[in-house]
Amino acid sequence: VACPTNSHGTDVPSGCSCDKGYTGAITATTSSPFFSGACQATCSLFTCPVGFKPKPSDTLGNSQALCCEAVACPTNSKGDDVAKGCTCDAGFAGSVTAIAQSP
Repeated sequence: VACPTNSHGTDVPSGCSCDKGYTGAITATTSSPFFSGACQATCSLFTCPVGFKPKPSDTLGNSQALCCEAVACPTNSKGDDVAKGCTCDAGFAGSVTAIAQSP
């Protein structure tokens, strides 16, 4: 039996490993489909939009809701989060702008 989707190797009896960006285990069995387990996508495959930071790369998922969390407004500012907008507190000046990479 060939290795299942998102895994690679010679075949199931010889052993299958999950592809890069996937996690799980494939084990040979004696009944159809002759293996158990699966390789599931991890958040390492997902790119978060500006204003969001990635959750740990081994988190299961492949969507913004599962893989990203909003970046909190910095000290001396207020707002829900960077993606929704932050404003400087009284006595402070400047602006908060989301960028694509870590500062």
